Amino acid sequence: MRYFVLALALALTLSSCKKDLTSEIGGDLQPSNEYILAAFNGTHDSLNLIAYTIEDVPSVTSHQSTYALGSYRDATFGTITTNIISQIFPLSTYDSIGTILEVDSVVLMLIYSNAHPFKDGQPMDPFVINIGELEEVVEVTDTSHLIPYYSNDNRIGNGAVILANHRIEPDIRDSILNPNDVTGETKIHVPLLRIPIYADDKKNNDGKTFGHSLLDAYKTTFGDASMTNKFLEKIKGLYIETLPEETPGSGNIINFDFSGSVYSPGIIVYYQTTGKTADGEADSIVSRTKEFGFGETDARFPLMIYNYINIDRSSQAPELTNQLNKSDTTLGQNMVYLQSFFGSLVRVEMPNIRGFANDTNIVKSDQTLVINQATLILNTAPNGANERFTPTPSLGITYQKTTDSMFNLRDHSVAIGGGYNSDKGEYRIILTRHIQNILANSDEELLKNKQIPNIPLTIFPNSRASIPDITSIIGPSEINGDKRMRLEIIYSIVPK
Repeated sequence: MRYFVLALALALTLSSCKKDLTSEIGGDLQPSNEYILAAFNGTHDSLNLIAYTIEDVPSVTSHQSTYALGSYRDATFGTITTNIISQIFPLSTYDSIGTILEVDSVVLMLIYSNAHPFKDGQPMDPFVINIGELEEVVEVTDTSHLIPYYSNDNRIGNGAVILANHRIEPDIRDSILNPNDVTGETKIHVPLLRIPIYADDKKNNDGKTFGHSLLDAYKTTFGDASMTNKFLEKIKGLYIETLPEETPGSGNIINFDFSGSVYSPGIIVYYQTTGKTADGEADSIVSRTKEFGFGETDARFPLMIYNYINIDRSSQAPELTNQLNKSDTTLGQNMVYLQSFFGSLVRVEMPNIRGFANDTNIVKSDQTLVINQATLILNTAPNGANERFTPTPSLGITYQKTTDSMFNLRDHSVAIGGGYNSDKGEYRIILTRHIQNILANSDEELLKNKQIPNIPLTIFPNSRASIPDITSIIGPSEINGDKRMRLEIIYSIVPK
């Protein structure tokens, strides 16, 4: 049996060489008169790859365990901004709050999960947020399940009344020490971000009114069998809006934990009410707190919570804009772009790949081509001005069956690679079964057997819904040399 290595890219040369097989894996097991041959693109058109960037479609961002807040601006990818929209509800519904005399403060509390970009020991960029109260009643459920909300759905946020505005200097390592009242032991809590909606030393009447509204809504619906619906009619929800970053190369996006597994994020209202003295005789003024949670922090109630994500494409590079607008997809031959949070994907085509298997210079009439391994190799380029963003940790690959649905390749059932190799600056995605099927069958036969024909493949960041990665991929043009996008095939020629 004779083994061959084929690297498919856009080079214009063909070369072959003898190699010492003992330097190859398993080479010392081969007969000494066997050779490994290497062929490069340019022998004929069947070896060409076509690549270009496409816009990702909006996707469901509700019903997650973490939600993102922040903004960054990149010279190539533009400005991406993430906001949180959520209903809120009392974390406990069985305690009386007494007569409300005064609201001392209202605090929004979020639990850090992770941040991007983030390097330990380096300060994070500050950002500005608005905290608003929703004006619209949110549609939460239909007859059977929670209604999904999509990343581009900003109908609700546009109707919010701003309660507070703050410049935030985030620190995901920040934590608080809390002495235990019983044991006296000090416990370190998870890192928290506490944002005042109203504080007594700042005369923010809107924030103070909001605090009273929360307490009044709880008090007037307390004990009602329809408390959930009636409370949500009074308090529509909260809109946490990030102002877009304006400086290229600056900004960060933070993921906050909304699972409630460790600590419940939400709003704490500090207020004064009447109570008894220690001897139980006289009324006195006492301080109390009431907590209200977000979305799915309480599994008993199907509350709405989702991320609204905005990408300002007016601030991105023309070479990316032109590919997305399909005005010049040939630019993808030089560079293509992946952006998480439903920004952009990469489309790869192999329009004439069957010509390789039909080339009689490669496969004789009495021979069969067997694919041992097919690997798509993608090399990364610097991420424009925002070098703090490292390439996305791993990539996936799929094909689009209809305009609104995507399906995995057969190679997805096994280990397909796709992880980023930081030493080499590359990704390797296994396409063995897919390429073998295409070369061995016509599109009609593949469709008849419910297999994938030779249609464009879509590469996406596996972090597209959770981490705001940006990754520039070198295209398949020959001018990119050894770093160009290429398909490497290890194959065998066997008798029929």
